[in-house]
Amino acid sequence: MSPTALALVVAAAFCHAGWNLAAKRAGNGGPALLWLATLATSVLYLPVVLLSRPRVTWLVVGVTVVSAVLHLGYFLLLQRGYAIGDLSVVYPLARGTGPLLSVAVAVLLLGERPGWLALTGAAAVIGGILIVSGGGLGSAQRHHRKSLAFGIATGAAIAAYTVFDAHAVSALAIAPVLFDWGNNTARMLLLTPYAVKNLDRVRQVW
Repeated sequence: MSPTALALVVAAAFCHAGWNLAAKRAGNGGPALLWLATLATSVLYLPVVLLSRPRVTWLVVGVTVVSAVLHLGYFLLLQRGYAIGDLSVVYPLARGTGPLLSVAVAVLLLGERPGWLALTGAAAVIGGILIVSGGGLGSAQRHHRKSLAFGIATGAAIAAYTVFDAHAVSALAIAPVLFDWGNNTARMLLLTPYAVKNLDRVRQVW
């Protein structure tokens, strides 16, 4: 991995942690938070997307909508886990399960062949996350059974969208900016009926 790619990953990790803290604080207002975030993203990204003059086909639209549904499922599972469990359990467990399943799917289904060093690094990251989540699965099962279940389910959703999105921007060569903008816009549209029916909660989260 190049230094630039590594720096981007680390910066994304800080942004992701901040987003999850906001999601936890939103409580039952998670869908309202997601609608507001996707609305803002759709508006802010639009000039960049238009300037890039992307090639939009029905395949691009279909793949983007599928990805949006996967991401929406992930967020709703995560938000439900936060509502009934601890951030310190659900988040690390989800982030540990996601890479574990993503690597397995990439090797078994996509034919990727990471070297032993890459696999060792992935295993170290996964193991560390599981330890941080509360000392292993046994402890989580005793004290946070529901948190455990939602953490693992969220991890499975993470693995699904990770592998799907990687295939979309690599094998299908969909422009990442267009793909991310379309993903956010589709999620915003899917959540708009909820936002319209829950305007008070949207205002509160805002």
